Amino acid sequence: MNSDIYGFAGYQVKRVQQELRIVMDNALKKQGLTTPQYAVLFAIEQESTASNAKLAKRCFVTPQTMIRIVGLLHDGGFIDKTDDVDHGRIIQIALTEKGKRVLAKSHEAIRDIEKGMLAGFSKQKLAAFRSHLDQCLKNLMMLKH
Repeated sequence: MNSDIYGFAGYQVKRVQQELRIVMDNALKKQGLTTPQYAVLFAIEQESTASNAKLAKRCFVTPQTMIRIVGLLHDGGFIDKTDDVDHGRIIQIALTEKGKRVLAKSHEAIRDIEKGMLAGFSKQKLAAFRSHLDQCLKNLMMLKH
C-alpha cells in the first residue's frame, strides 16, 4: 500500500459524498424529491425568489440542467414561476405552499441523516472537522487562481 498521505483524501471525500447522496435520495423519495431537487428548493428558500441562472450557480449545475429541474419542480407544484418585472427575459422562481411543506419535512430527514453521519464525533472533534473542511475549501479555491 502506498504510504503517501496525499492521494486518499479526494477519494474518501468522493466516497462519502456518493454514500450521502444515496442515503439522501432514499429519504427524499418519500417527499417526491431527488437530492438535486431538494438542493434547488433549499436555495430558493434561502433567496426567497431566484432566477434560473442564479439557482444553477448555487446548486453547481449547468443552466440547461437547471431548466429541467425547475420544470419538474414546477410540474410537481413545488414552485411558481413569474416574469421578472424589471427584466422580461428573466423568470423569478418561488416556493409554493406545497413546496414549503415538503421542504420542511425534507429538512427534518436531512438533519437526521447528518446526525447519523456525524455520530461518534465529540463537539470538539466536530468543530475541528468543520475547520479542516473549511481549510480544504480555502486551499482548493487558492489553486484555481
